Amino acid sequence: MVGMTIGSFVLGGITSTYTFLLKTTSGIGNYVDMNNYSRLGLETFARDARMASDIIVMSTDHFSFHADTESGNRHITYHHHANNGTLTRRVGPQSNPKQVVMRDIETFSFKYYNLVGNLTTNVTEAKKVQISLKMKRMVIAKSTSEEVISARFTMRNRLVSN
Repeated sequence: MVGMTIGSFVLGGITSTYTFLLKTTSGIGNYVDMNNYSRLGLETFARDARMASDIIVMSTDHFSFHADTESGNRHITYHHHANNGTLTRRVGPQSNPKQVVMRDIETFSFKYYNLVGNLTTNVTEAKKVQISLKMKRMVIAKSTSEEVISARFTMRNRLVSN
């Protein structure tokens, strides 16, 4: 009887340790995945935004522009899909496929700035674009992984009126 009680305590300790290690390992894996997605996504966005020459659409969840690339002037669109928490990139017309650049996005916004660094909604004044987002992952029905990102990029090829 005493042996069974001690065995139950030992087995309970092993089970709780195993569960704790499983949650911790999953959380670390989530941080690594989110870090990779955000880094690669920001690098892609930065490269495109710096080449932007003509803005077509600028809103808090949609940024569409022409970019001067080595292969010519290309239409590039970034769109945040709040319903599934993704940021997609499309090069060319609407018929072209979308590429998921980032996922697991909880909050997201594009903001636009003029030459002197003031917020603007005027397409003719926008010289910089800022992307801000919060990524979140769940581990066993509990939020354990969050990453907040904010970066501002200058559209180098863009001529502005102000």
